[in-house]
Parts: sequence; structure tokens; C-alpha cells
Amino acid sequence: MRTRNVDLLERVADKVEAEPEQWYQPEVVMEWEDCGTTYCLGGWAIKLAGENPDDASLSRATELLGLSFDESHFIFYEGMGHRLEEHAHKEVAEWLRAIARGESVEDSAPEWWVSEL
Repeated sequence: MRTRNVDLLERVADKVEAEPEQWYQPEVVMEWEDCGTTYCLGGWAIKLAGENPDDASLSRATELLGLSFDESHFIFYEGMGHRLEEHAHKEVAEWLRAIARGESVEDSAPEWWVSEL
């Protein structure tokens, strides 16, 4: 079992909460003409770890965060198609903090994370 990178999980949570307009879950990195660059949760993990998200993959984010394959699949892929509500970023930030505290990825997920699949 991998050791979760508590510091990086908390930094991703802080970034998503503080700058929700820069979080876009469907793409690791997305360049927008009118609002700059956005990142998914894995993209933010890679960027905040000091690596280039353009050259990395979600498997690298999995390693950096200390997640298992199943955990990363649930975080990175299950939520990709969501129509995110105005306050979704706050719930996702709290979820990441729960994961950092050692809570189950699936059990601590916001209910809507899997409800739209």
C-alpha cells in the first residue's frame, strides 16, 4: 500500500478551493482563449509538485499523491463528466482533505461524484 502524500493532497484542495475557475476536471490541462489554463485534480497535483502537467500523465499524479490505481481511477475518471455546480469546488476540497486524513476515497466522496454516471 502506498503512503498518501498528505501535503500534496492538501495543497491541491487549497488550490481548488481558492481558485475554482482554474479547476476543470474533464482535462488534465486545458488552454482557454479567454481565461487561461485550467487543470484537473491530477493536473494540479503534477503542477504543484513542480512538474510539467503537459508532459505528465494521470499515472504520474497517482504516484505523486500516493494513491492506489483504484483510488486514482475513482478520483480522476469517475468525476470527469460532471456538470459542476457553483459550490462543487468546496465539496471536492473537503473530500481531498478527508483523503489526506486517511479516509476512504469512495466512502468520503461527495454523493454527486458518482450519481451522474
